[in-house]
Amino acid sequence: MGTSSNQSKSLTCQLGFAALAPTSSASAGLVPPPLRHWTSNETQQSRIECLFKFSDAVNAGMSVVGAELVMLLLCDLYDRNDRIPIAALQNSICLGTLKGSMSIQGLSETLEGEASFVYPHTFSRAKDMVSQAGHDVKSCLMTGLRGHCLRYFPALKFYSVNNNKKVLWNFKDFWEIHDISEEPSVEARAVSLVGDVCLELERMGLCFIRNTEKYMQHGMPWVKEVLLRLPEALQGQDLVDVMCFVRCIGILQNGTRLSYSSSNEEYSVPERILSEPVAEEGAEDDFRSEEENVRKLIPRALPANCSIRWSSMELALGPDATESC
Repeated sequence: MGTSSNQSKSLTCQLGFAALAPTSSASAGLVPPPLRHWTSNETQQSRIECLFKFSDAVNAGMSVVGAELVMLLLCDLYDRNDRIPIAALQNSICLGTLKGSMSIQGLSETLEGEASFVYPHTFSRAKDMVSQAGHDVKSCLMTGLRGHCLRYFPALKFYSVNNNKKVLWNFKDFWEIHDISEEPSVEARAVSLVGDVCLELERMGLCFIRNTEKYMQHGMPWVKEVLLRLPEALQGQDLVDVMCFVRCIGILQNGTRLSYSSSNEEYSVPERILSEPVAEEGAEDDFRSEEENVRKLIPRALPANCSIRWSSMELALGPDATESC
């Protein structure tokens, strides 16, 4: 019977669009038959083409399923079924903006449990097919990412609109991915530290959020150079504290206002930056009275931007006051 027949014994009723293959062919192959006979929606045609090839591999081994599942995900993200830049993602140089690092295990776990790949994405449907075939989705993703030898992966953003989960990628931002036993590169560590340092400065009250937004978006060029000069043993909160100190110097050089009043409640800014007291020269008696034991303070350059007013005692320590002594 013809493919347009409505009879229950026709190929159309039994196989659907797959019955559009030539009658002499043994199988449909990797390319489906013309889909325009089944639907005129280009989005639907693209989804069918993407899942058609994956359906042939879903019953294979984990390495094959994982490689095809990762390729299907990249097709969803690039919004096309061909010309996926696998070689660029394997390169040692990021082809876009580096937004940090993520372990292969962590990325696979996130992709497995995330339900944001809604229509027109096909990744959620592919995960269901993998589970129905008896495979573990997380293990397949880990095997596929290692099998393709990917160095970078699109930096996805998951959000919810009216309780509807969605995934977003701007085609520019990437993560550096690595095994959990490996250390990320210096560039990836520097990008990750930017966010930690900004949050720490805001927590300490040294800087307003509006002053750190530009660094969150564009990064800090001096972080990588500082990391290269620090010992590898410096990790965790100690590393964040050192980077916060260097960051404050860079912020002052950029003319951004800092508030030191909340970082130390005991001393004000001018008193903290003064040098150690030096005894006056020519003192002969080591047992002078407490009133005679006068020490001269030599002030250094004071910052022009501070959030508190100087007291009269601090103003008296200025250059004019010291020259008259």
